[in-house]
Amino acid sequence: MRLSLAPLALATLLVGVLPASATMITFTLDTEFSGGAIPSGFPTVTLDDSVALDSVLVTITSNLSGSEFIDD
Repeated sequence: MRLSLAPLALATLLVGVLPASATMITFTLDTEFSGGAIPSGFPTVTLDDSVALDSVLVTITSNLSGSEFIDD
């Protein structure tokens, strides 16, 4: 019985040590809520977990111009 579980145990160990793949997700904030004019550009938020172990890099890019701003 022990011998038949050995391949399963080995497979479980090998799968457990495979490297995890990192992901980058970008959100485009393209909804205007205040009833104002359509902005010339839309802000983006990028989440990147490939920078360092146990951390996430958050990058916010405004892409706005002139008197456009983000209030909250």
